[in-house]
Amino acid sequence: DGGTNLDLKIDLRYNKKLQGIDSSLWSYDEGKISIYLPETYIGKNGGRGPYNNLRDCNQIFGKHASADNRCWIINGKLMVVALADLTEYTIPNDVTSIEWGAFGKSNYSYLTSVTIPNNVISISEPYRFYYTEALEKIYCKPNTPPNLDWRDIPSSIKIYVPTKSVNAYKTAEDWEEYADQIFGYDF
Repeated sequence: DGGTNLDLKIDLRYNKKLQGIDSSLWSYDEGKISIYLPETYIGKNGGRGPYNNLRDCNQIFGKHASADNRCWIINGKLMVVALADLTEYTIPNDVTSIEWGAFGKSNYSYLTSVTIPNNVISISEPYRFYYTEALEKIYCKPNTPPNLDWRDIPSSIKIYVPTKSVNAYKTAEDWEEYADQIFGYDF
């Protein structure tokens, strides 16, 4: 076919007023999308609140980028995850909360599992995880169930928690609705 690999590099670091991007950046099979963000970026969607319009990127760079350049983290809050080309992902240990829309919906995501680190104490609207459509497993490492604003997780997704904490998760507020999907796991 002789196609050209088209990598797209976007540099927005000099836009010191940028707080959000109102349209999605769609990835494509022929290349990768890398974006450099200013520290003012907080993941807002046209002033309507946070939403991950960078989900189809491969890398995120800037002051609040994670060491693996896959996340935008502000004061422990996971704002955005660049999902392109990921099949499994472990959220960085410095994350304490997963914000609404951090994962967003990706038409090109092949994410089958996500691991939530020990330090997470709150998860806002994680139903966005299943918008990645291929998602099968969520590994949730905290011993104490995080505060949860969880809606409509498909019954096909299994949620793995520390073996010693299975009962705590199955009986915790908002988690009890998913008791049949919760299983013990030795992390």
